[in-house]
Amino acid sequence: MAGRSRPKRAKVRGNSIKAQFAAGLADIISETTRLWRKHHLGYDQTKYVVEQARRRCRAALKTWIDTVMFSIVFLDLTVPPHI
Repeated sequence: MAGRSRPKRAKVRGNSIKAQFAAGLADIISETTRLWRKHHLGYDQTKYVVEQARRRCRAALKTWIDTVMFSIVFLDLTVPPHI
């Protein structure tokens, strides 16, 4: 059996990671990965979680923008010009 060689490893499908991100995001990515593994989330479940998180962030941003616009319009606040 000494003549047997190992089969070649299959090429991994998909794209390699080329994206660059801020160093502060590394902690968020590792924590997110830890939570997904802790709760045994599959691909579809993680996709759903990301979708819901984006919706909640979008809703929070819209609420914040509405509050600022209300303050500017109805309370007659003016935005100071940039110097």
